[in-house]
Amino acid sequence: MRIISTLFLTLFALPAMAASPTSFVSGPGVTAGETSVEVRGGYSLDDERAGLDNRWQFREHVDHGFNDLYALRIIAAQNDRRGEDFEHSSISVENRFQIFNEAQDGFDGGFRISYGHNKGSTADNVGLNLIGQKKLMNSWTTRHNITLSHEVGSDADDGLSLGLRHQTMKTIAFEPLSAASIGIEMFNDFGNLSNQSGYSDQDHQIGPVFKGKFDNGISFETGYRLGVSRAARDHLFKLGVAKSF
Repeated sequence: MRIISTLFLTLFALPAMAASPTSFVSGPGVTAGETSVEVRGGYSLDDERAGLDNRWQFREHVDHGFNDLYALRIIAAQNDRRGEDFEHSSISVENRFQIFNEAQDGFDGGFRISYGHNKGSTADNVGLNLIGQKKLMNSWTTRHNITLSHEVGSDADDGLSLGLRHQTMKTIAFEPLSAASIGIEMFNDFGNLSNQSGYSDQDHQIGPVFKGKFDNGISFETGYRLGVSRAARDHLFKLGVAKSF
């Protein structure tokens, strides 16, 4: 049943956009009865495109786990280009499912189905994010995402877009945090698969990331990514702070 469900849901597709500074490598965990609130902020620099240079982006979401299988998330996002025009940019709904568990399956795994509406656009997005996470020896954890995206609506573009995200973390001791880890992540956005024009026109980013959690349930993630292809933003900085109840 798990395999059939996963194959069926791959017919759907995360929003069709290159990874922004507020994009994280998703984890598969779902906890029954847990509610979390998270705020993310990101800043990017780009020498070639004024619309992405000196650009702040923000995101807020509320997430609730109804059981150990399913959680619902509501997401709002905003933009601030060059500090001149702060505006709401999108709202989306995300359905999260965890179908594999480390204790019984040897790894954590699941998927997220999303529907997003972008302000000022007549094309919405439906999406799927396939998620896997595996604990390795010596306090290492590796996490991988496969994101597929497809536009819907009167002005939607044809074709399916593909993205891959990878993150490898090592647990460390870092007072006064109750838990901390440091590592590296890579984002690879290949764009619309029906209209490929080479590596330079794809979005590829890589950089370090640091995560921490306090005893009071507040956690954070921060990091920097360098654009390693011409189409990617040159520099991206991110910070996300979350509180679980």
